[in-house]
Amino acid sequence: MNPQRHAVLIASSQFPHEERLQELRCPVNDAEGLGEILRDEEYGGFTNVVVVKNRPHHEALLQVYEVLKSAGKEDMVLIYYSGHGKLDPTGRLHLATEDTRIGALEATSIPVQSIRNYIESLNTRKVVFILDCCFSGAVDKAFMRGGVDDQLQQVSSGQGIYLMTASTAIQVALEKEEDEYGVFTKHIVEGIRSGAADLDGDGRVTMDELYRYVHAKVKDEG
Repeated sequence: MNPQRHAVLIASSQFPHEERLQELRCPVNDAEGLGEILRDEEYGGFTNVVVVKNRPHHEALLQVYEVLKSAGKEDMVLIYYSGHGKLDPTGRLHLATEDTRIGALEATSIPVQSIRNYIESLNTRKVVFILDCCFSGAVDKAFMRGGVDDQLQQVSSGQGIYLMTASTAIQVALEKEEDEYGVFTKHIVEGIRSGAADLDGDGRVTMDELYRYVHAKVKDEG
């Protein structure tokens, strides 16, 4: 059986239980736009794409777990999040969801460490983890010993995990009023759809090419 491609795309734009989390315009568009690209046989060829929009943390975590569990050892799983990233007092990254409360962050959000634990326990070999949120570079605390503060991505080759983040551990991610998508996701979608991210012109976009393309475009936008 040929390896399959699976994705779970999480969008969090509304936070009715926490006034300190600003409502966002782009996450739902981000997830839906990326999902459209991934499903398209010409661009992504993903057979299973789950989009989770403004759901509580436990529902989003369950979807991540089920997608990882359903994947075969040679399959690829892409996990994507667009929304607010928040750091706990130890500096670990949490992904905000519809029910997140800052005063109970660890109990009402998605700890990135939990996703890492799922990956390890389910023996998933090929994972792409893309984060379009503030402080997303802090993901390194869960996934690797080194830092990603000076880059948008790092590869942990021993685990087969590719990380691509919109910001460092101390930066915010950007939304622009005139854009349909967040700045980071906009360039992912446009780079794949237009073919501009195919830097060597061989007809396919690798993750390394996508990183280099998006990195340059995001830097151009400040």
